[in-house]
Amino acid sequence: MLLTGPASVTTWSPQILPAPDGVLLDTLDRFYAKDELFHAMLAEARETSAMAAGAGMDLATPGSMAAGPKQMEPLIVGLARLLRDREGPRVATIDLLGWDTHANQGVTDGRLAAALRPVADGAVLLKNELGPAVWRDTLVIAVTEFGRTAAPNGTGGTDHGTASAAFIFGGNLDGATVHGQWPGLDKAQLLDGRDLAPTTDLRRLYLATLINHLGLPAADVAARVFPDGGGLRPLDGVVRA
Repeated sequence: MLLTGPASVTTWSPQILPAPDGVLLDTLDRFYAKDELFHAMLAEARETSAMAAGAGMDLATPGSMAAGPKQMEPLIVGLARLLRDREGPRVATIDLLGWDTHANQGVTDGRLAAALRPVADGAVLLKNELGPAVWRDTLVIAVTEFGRTAAPNGTGGTDHGTASAAFIFGGNLDGATVHGQWPGLDKAQLLDGRDLAPTTDLRRLYLATLINHLGLPAADVAARVFPDGGGLRPLDGVVRA
């Protein structure tokens, strides 16, 4: 859903198979010359690959951005090099797998800790790879589609829940702050007696990012991005003034 809309987007992932040579790509270019859609997609993929190669990356190829812990480092390194390029993308997303912890979730050890560790390491790596100048203007949001149940199940894991937490970091972040209210974990405070209750609409965080960080007009964001927002306001104190 993050990539829904008319704007052109491209995808890439670390190179696994041998890269196609220029002769093959030129042949495909001629083959698709009369197909407007595929010809444009091929040209965009070649442009992204060339941009990555110019940044010293032998890993750019069209593909999925979904990644597990082992793929995080090459993805972060490659992503940072693309974002550093003046002609590169200004917005990027990474889809991380491995969060469906129905069993053996653990606390300091286990599946959840193993999934969170690369995220923390990836945040530090991204900062280092972007460098001070780019990091100063960067905002990163780590979000999930849904939370987990408050209590563990019979297999040492948790099932699909409702509320969760979003992590925000970057050089354009306005300090270390916890936003929202803590609803509590008493049975009476849980949603339907099982889930952490939502207290903050995540769309307010997205509004703060789009309007206060990226500088998009508030009226356009309200009309085109969140037309059903019902007058939601951006979350205060996220982006540096």
